Amino acid sequence: MTFLGALVIVWYSIIPYWWLIAAMLSGLVLSYLLGRKRRDRPSPWLYVVSIVAGVAAALLAPYMTQSRLLYVATTPDYIALMLIAIVAAFYSWLLLKPLFQSARNR
Repeated sequence: MTFLGALVIVWYSIIPYWWLIAAMLSGLVLSYLLGRKRRDRPSPWLYVVSIVAGVAAALLAPYMTQSRLLYVATTPDYIALMLIAIVAAFYSWLLLKPLFQSARNR
């Protein structure tokens, strides 16, 4: 299989989720518009909330796919769960950072 063939497969597998991707991106844009990008340090609670969101996403991921956490047994499964936690924590950090900064300045 060529690289272009793999990209076509990925493209067709993403199509049903365009609405979700658009909703996530619009949430980020709305968050940055409401926060107005202040240069102050964000609240330390931002990191706690982001880590909790990442861990919660990793623990809920098997249940969302109608699986169980007990079935996570191989190294790729653990790596996938770690990546889910990291990406969810990073997205929640990006989403909440402007809001925490604007709330701290009030």
